[in-house]
Amino acid sequence: MSNVATLRSGNKPMGIVPQSFEDVQRLATMAVASGLWKGDRKDTDQSKHAKATMAIMQGLECGVPPMQAVQSIAVINGKCSMYGDLLTALLWSNGFDIDQSISGLGDQRAASCTITRPNGKKITRTFSVADAKRARLWDDRPTVRKQWEGKWEEKPNDSPWFRYPDRMLGWRALGLSLKDGASDVTRGMTPREVEEDGESMIDITPAATVVPELPDIP
Repeated sequence: MSNVATLRSGNKPMGIVPQSFEDVQRLATMAVASGLWKGDRKDTDQSKHAKATMAIMQGLECGVPPMQAVQSIAVINGKCSMYGDLLTALLWSNGFDIDQSISGLGDQRAASCTITRPNGKKITRTFSVADAKRARLWDDRPTVRKQWEGKWEEKPNDSPWFRYPDRMLGWRALGLSLKDGASDVTRGMTPREVEEDGESMIDITPAATVVPELPDIP
């Protein structure tokens, strides 16, 4: 029993910090087995373990404990991304200040994010509806055509850009300001919401079939 730490009332609980690569792998194995790390539906068991391992290691470089890392860091297209709420938490805990706002109405809307570094320097970035349209992210159609069980059907538009447009504009502005003003803390990671929305807005409407005109057969 000498290797069991005694907990006393009033002590602050401390997270487990792995001391070796093998420790990280064991934590990743437990995260996958428990269902805490979901991964992608197409992932094999080997790739799930590998991605969970990378998420934990990336989190440790940013000062994020393993339990938080497997729940708030994802591996998307070969790159680690972090949930936006954890990214902002990292900035707050490192002495940064964040100010976000939405201005304008309709298609004139634009999100603005200002990050103030601990030394007082301010970095402001914006992202507008016009920017979203140029990036082919914007889609205000209430229904879209989707393939379901081999058939093309009209389905409700469930993309985040249709359901939460102001929120998505805000994430984009935040992502730009993080890249330009806080990459030393975030290690260059962008909000997971930004990395995922690019794939979610792919237009899956099939191209119109061109039927050639044939001359009348006598």
